[in-house]
Amino acid sequence: MLFKPDLNETAKAAGDRVARVASRARRRTVSIAITLLIIGGLGYIAWTTLQQRQAANRNARPDLPVPVLAATPRIQDVPVYLDGVGAVRALNNVLVRSQVDGKLIAVNFTEGQDVRKGDVLAEIDPVLYKAQYDQAVAKKAQDEAQLANQRLDLARYQ
Repeated sequence: MLFKPDLNETAKAAGDRVARVASRARRRTVSIAITLLIIGGLGYIAWTTLQQRQAANRNARPDLPVPVLAATPRIQDVPVYLDGVGAVRALNNVLVRSQVDGKLIAVNFTEGQDVRKGDVLAEIDPVLYKAQYDQAVAKKAQDEAQLANQRLDLARYQ
C-alpha cells in the first residue's frame, strides 16, 4: 500500500505556519509602535528643553550701561493723574413711575438733566383719554335723562 498523507495533518501544518507568521507580524508591529513612542517622547523632551534654553537666552540682559539724559532743574507744577477702576453711584436715586399708561408723544428732558417738582417730563397721547371722557359725558347725559324720566314717573304715581 502506498503512503498517503492525511489531509488534516497538512492543513494543521499550514495553519501553524500561518499562525506563526501572524504572531511574528503582531510582535513586529507592537515593537515598532513602542519604539516610535520612545523616540517621540525623547524628541518631545529634547524640544521642550531647547525651547526653555532659547527663552532664557532671550530674557537675559546684557550688562550694558544704561543711557541717562541730564536736564537743568526748574520749579513747576506737576500734574497728577489718577487712573482707577470702579463704579460711580449717585447721591440720590429716584424711581420715576407713570400715573397713567399710554403711548408717548414727546419726552421733555434729556438724560442727566436736573428736573424739579412739577416739571412736565413727558406727554402721553390724549386720544384714549379723550374717548373715555366722551363716554363718561355721554353716560352722564344718559343717566340725567333717565333720572328726569323717573322723576316724571314718580310725580305721575303720587
